[in-house]
Amino acid sequence: MARKTASVATEPSIRVTVGRTDYELQPTLAAARKLGQSTGGLRAALTKVQDIDIDAMAAVIIAGSGLRLTSDAVDDLMEAVFRCADKPTLAGDLIGYLLTMLQGGEPERPEAGRAKAEAGDGDTAPLA
Repeated sequence: MARKTASVATEPSIRVTVGRTDYELQPTLAAARKLGQSTGGLRAALTKVQDIDIDAMAAVIIAGSGLRLTSDAVDDLMEAVFRCADKPTLAGDLIGYLLTMLQGGEPERPEAGRAKAEAGDGDTAPLA
């Protein structure tokens, strides 16, 4: 008998609004895998969203919200993203979501960043 597992969110959802519709994006393994299939991976999705790629932005919304859309509904969502007057803000929200996904669904805590800097992990130059 096959074991069924639920896609568990590790961090609270991120809400984005496109047109008149709100979408709850959950940082889940299922969303990451779907993005891997549709955009070539999380890092590829991040780069495309930074470039305000309409298809990638829609793919992130679809994957993160767990939607199963018909091709017409996907086209409608892409049209809504295209018509969005504030694409930079939408992209910023999606980038925040993708950064959470790149960290396994958990955003970096400020104290973790401080600990890395104090340990001198090679990313920062020592202060003189």
